[in-house]
Amino acid sequence: MSSEEAPKDLKSSARRQSSIINASTTAAASKQSAKAKDTSDYVKITKAILDFEILTLQAKKQLLEDLSLMSDDEKKETLFLLLDKDMDGSLDAVELADGLRKVRGDVSFEESLAIAVERVLQFDKEGEGKLSLEDFGSFVETLSEALGASFHELSELLVMQVMFAEGNTDMEDLAGAIVEDQVTEAIKEEEVALKAIADKRMKVLFHLFDADHSGRVDFKEVVVGMFKITEDAAGASKAALMALLMFDENSDRSLDYEEFARFMITIVAASSQSATFDDVADAMTLLAGQEVQLAPEEIKSLYELNESVQTLLSIKEEQEILENVSESQLTKAGSLFFMWDLDEDGVISIQELILGLRKFEQTDSLKVTVDEAIGLMETYDVDGDHNLSPTEFCLFMVQFAELAGAGLDDTLDFMIATSALETNSEAEVKFLRALTDGDIYHL
Repeated sequence: MSSEEAPKDLKSSARRQSSIINASTTAAASKQSAKAKDTSDYVKITKAILDFEILTLQAKKQLLEDLSLMSDDEKKETLFLLLDKDMDGSLDAVELADGLRKVRGDVSFEESLAIAVERVLQFDKEGEGKLSLEDFGSFVETLSEALGASFHELSELLVMQVMFAEGNTDMEDLAGAIVEDQVTEAIKEEEVALKAIADKRMKVLFHLFDADHSGRVDFKEVVVGMFKITEDAAGASKAALMALLMFDENSDRSLDYEEFARFMITIVAASSQSATFDDVADAMTLLAGQEVQLAPEEIKSLYELNESVQTLLSIKEEQEILENVSESQLTKAGSLFFMWDLDEDGVISIQELILGLRKFEQTDSLKVTVDEAIGLMETYDVDGDHNLSPTEFCLFMVQFAELAGAGLDDTLDFMIATSALETNSEAEVKFLRALTDGDIYHL
C-alpha cells in the first residue's frame, strides 16, 4: 500500500470506529433501560450490554492506535464523527452541548446547551441551524486559541475527553432528543433575524421610520411607517400597538434599532410564511420613503389610540392589583385583548366579550354566556361606557386567574391558544351583531 493511500485508510477507519462507538453506546443504553421479565431474561440483557460495551472499547482502542498517525484535519473529522451521534453529517446544538460538557466538565446540561446554541449561531455559515464539518473546524480552531494553544497541541486530548469523559446522563440525552428539532428551528430563525438586523436596508428602513431622528421609533412613527407600507390605517395602528407590547423590552414606549428590526421580521413572516426580509426589503424601503398625507379623522384616531397605548403600558404603575404582574404577562393580556377586539376600535364591546367567552363555553347555552358577560361588564367597566378598555380588560384577566386558582401565565397561554384555534358559530355571530347593547341586556 502506498503512502498516498494511508490517509484515506485512516479516515475510513475513523468513520467506522466512530459509527461503532455511537451505535454501540446507544444500544447499550437502550438495553440498560429494559426491564427483565425473569432471571433468564436478566442474564440475556446483561450479556448484551457487556457485548456492546466490549465492542465500544475495541473501537475506542483502535481509534487511539490510529490517532497518532492522523493529520490535524483527520483528527478534526474524527472529533466531529464522535460527536455526530445520529450520524447525519452535521452537529446540532444538543450534540455539540454534550461534547462541550465532556471537554469542560464544569457546566450543567442547561448551561452547555445555551453555550452550544451561541456557538452554532456564531459558526454556522450555511444557515442550517447546525454545524457542518467545515464550520466545526473553524469552531475548534477558535476554541483552541481561547485555551491558549493550537489545535495540533490539543487535538489528541480533545478526542480522548470526548471518548472517555462523562457527558449527559440518559435522562438528559432523552430531554435533548425531545427538544433537538425545536432548538435547531429556533437557531435557524435567529440566524435569519441576525442576518436581517445586519442588513443595511433594515438600517435605512429604521431611519425612514424614525421621523424625528431620535434614534428610536415611537408609536406614532410606527403607525405612519406601517401606513405607508400597507395603506391600512387601522391595521397600521394595531401593528404599532403590538410592536410596543411585544418588542419594547425595556418598556420605554419606543423601539430601538434591534427591537424595530425584530418587529419588521415578524411583520414579514406574518404576511407570508415563505418570504424573508431579503425578499421584500427593497419594496418596503421604497414605500416607507414616500410622502403620505393622513386624513384628519385618521390623525385623530392615531392620537386617540396612542393615548390607549400609553394607558395600557402604564397600568402597572397605576394599579395596585398589578404590582406583581410582569411586563410579559401584560403583553400576553394585550395580545388576547386584540384577538377579542374584532372591529379593532380599541375597546371590547358586550358582543365581542360574549363571542370571546363562547370559545370556552360552547357546551353551555348562549343565555349562560350572555349573563356571564353582562356580569363581567358591570364589574370591570369602571368608566361606565359599556365597553372594556385595555386597562379594564387586563384587570379582569388578573382577577379571573386569581379566582380560578390558576397561574396568570398558564391562564393567558390557554386563552390565547384557544382563541386562536376555536371559531364562533356563524349563526351566533350573526345573531349577536344584529342586536343592540340594550337588546342583549334584556335577553
